[in-house]
Amino acid sequence: MKKIIELTTPIKTFAAMLFAGFICLYIVGGFIYASFIDNSFPYAISFVHLLKGIGFTMVTSILWGGCLSDVVIKKWTFFKRQILFKVSLAILLAFSFFTFSIIETDWEILWLIVAGILVAFVIVLSYISEWYFRKTSKRYTELLKIYQSSNQFE
Repeated sequence: MKKIIELTTPIKTFAAMLFAGFICLYIVGGFIYASFIDNSFPYAISFVHLLKGIGFTMVTSILWGGCLSDVVIKKWTFFKRQILFKVSLAILLAFSFFTFSIIETDWEILWLIVAGILVAFVIVLSYISEWYFRKTSKRYTELLKIYQSSNQFE
């Protein structure tokens, strides 16, 4: 049970942060989008959009945890993980577009724009995270070499 909690806590935390960002972008984007289409934005989110936002951010977070962590895929390079992550996100966006074509609601274009922005943010964040981890890894490797040479460990 402890292992399950350790694995799911970061995914739930990331999903919560993505959802908060999604809602904030939706409201701000609604104001901007409404000014372009000469319509008034109700400053509210429909129940369908809310449920889709929750599902979208949860699936995005699970994809992040599954594709980019060493928990599920143990020995892949970052390039392979990134390709799998991008393809999975593209499928998720296509699925979202398909479901909106079946269930027509107001402001679905705004929802898809916000989802696209969120996907772009997550992809950029994955590159920044990888760069940071590589930089930190190099620094600790250098410190370990200095420690080993000063203590005669080789």
